[in-house]
Amino acid sequence: MARLSGSYPSGVICEIIKEDGTMARVPDLIQLSQKYDMKLITIQDLISYRRKNEKIIEKTSEQRLVIQGDTFELITYQDIFTGLEHLALIKGKPSDETTYVRVHAESLIKELTGDSSVKQGIEQMKNKEHGVFLYIRSTKTIHEQISEEELGEDESLKDYGIGAQILQDIGIKKMIWITDHPKKYPA
Repeated sequence: MARLSGSYPSGVICEIIKEDGTMARVPDLIQLSQKYDMKLITIQDLISYRRKNEKIIEKTSEQRLVIQGDTFELITYQDIFTGLEHLALIKGKPSDETTYVRVHAESLIKELTGDSSVKQGIEQMKNKEHGVFLYIRSTKTIHEQISEEELGEDESLKDYGIGAQILQDIGIKKMIWITDHPKKYPA
């Protein structure tokens, strides 16, 4: 928030407690902010603002690529925080039409054991007029990836912000998400 307001990037964290010594919750804080005419935002407000107003990716290259007889546009994007490059393979000219989208989150272990959905994802684009295949690189160490595979951890906690910003940069407004693991994700 300090950086967003143009101030020196520093801050202090504290907890507001009620008179009975328990932690003040949002309804309590709303009353307090109204009583003292103070501004109040939630962490969700801050995240929403940053998602709408800040880019976390930067396009680094564009080129044509032929895979199994199909021509794709390959665009690489760099995560400005981690430096990792992510890939978007685009078939056709996605526009305001509904576009098929397949997202593959990198998993070195799956790829080494032949259980990767990369080939399958590209195959699924063959029959589509317009399609996007995203390859999202992992910030996890190999040890973390192995542990998740062994534990069969749920992948629903992944950050989809990178993929969302890439799709927005490409111009995708409507999509059909192609997946082998149907789950309900908001927005």
